[in-house]
Amino acid sequence: MKVFVIDTGCSWAQGNLGVTINSGESYGRSLERIVTLPQNMVVGIPVGSPETSNDGCGYGTSMAGVVAGPRGVDGNAVGIAYNCDLVTCRAATDVFLDEPRELKGVVDAYTNAANRRDVRIISMSMGRITSSGYLTDAIRYAHAKGKLIFSAAGTSFGWTSGWPGVIFPASLSEVQAVTGVKNTLFLDACKVCHKGPEVDFVVTMEHQADGMYPLSLADAGDWPSTVGGSSVATASMAGMAALVWSRYPRLTRDQLVSRLQRNSSGYPQKSSSYGWGRLNVEAATR
Repeated sequence: MKVFVIDTGCSWAQGNLGVTINSGESYGRSLERIVTLPQNMVVGIPVGSPETSNDGCGYGTSMAGVVAGPRGVDGNAVGIAYNCDLVTCRAATDVFLDEPRELKGVVDAYTNAANRRDVRIISMSMGRITSSGYLTDAIRYAHAKGKLIFSAAGTSFGWTSGWPGVIFPASLSEVQAVTGVKNTLFLDACKVCHKGPEVDFVVTMEHQADGMYPLSLADAGDWPSTVGGSSVATASMAGMAALVWSRYPRLTRDQLVSRLQRNSSGYPQKSSSYGWGRLNVEAATR
């Protein structure tokens, strides 16, 4: 499987997403780093240097690590689909798509992924409060090409803490919206995660007792970073979907989604807040 991660890029200093991506029990796979984020412009004049694929904030590196970090020998965090092929795309500068050039970068990223026959899964852990017809068209184009698209239902910051619903583009029907929950018996959203009727799947992202989050790759080195929310939940679902699809590679996108649903905790009843619930990956890969 090849997973296309649309985010803030991938740190050039993180060897586990570079020279050692094939190490330990991870082998024979490919890594591509691309950039679709346009150069910053002021009154139509380019400002600064052209954008590169390097991650400027560490966010995209963590998402890529959750999906595909190698099962290596350095003691670092391991990606869920640690033998998948990976494309990391720097399409924005941060998690909130508020700049016109970020919107253009994301649109071009979806179009790029849609036009590639080798890409089956697209994961994006970014979003915005308001919708965009421009981005909607790009996502529908990728969906029409048979791509399985995962997007974050929403992770709150100080200024969005009162926003209860699923953000765009996870709100689109062509997207599998994912949110994070606590490790409790009954589904309970983690403190920063949004929920709503558009949610399709949830992933455990927060320890109830102490609020701890899962591990992923940091910008550099062998010491993991700690990240949570619906962002990591989305990357986690992309990795789990890659595992299931690699087990049943002849399934269509819609058949694969059906298999994910049937092997989730809420099936056959979809929740109005938490979708189909938590995926049982072991059962889905049998």
